[in-house]
Amino acid sequence: MPKIDEEDPVEMVDADDLVRPNVIARVVSFCIIGPVTSVGLSYGFFVLVPL
Repeated sequence: MPKIDEEDPVEMVDADDLVRPNVIARVVSFCIIGPVTSVGLSYGFFVLVPL
């Protein structure tokens, strides 16, 4: 049992666990792919369907 002012070393998180490059790449790619896809699909819809 650690003292009150000490942290338990087992519960400390390593810096490599905080930032994972594959997760960052996936989030950034979906932030680009999502809007581009929605704009492309909506443009195609409005070109093909006269309103």
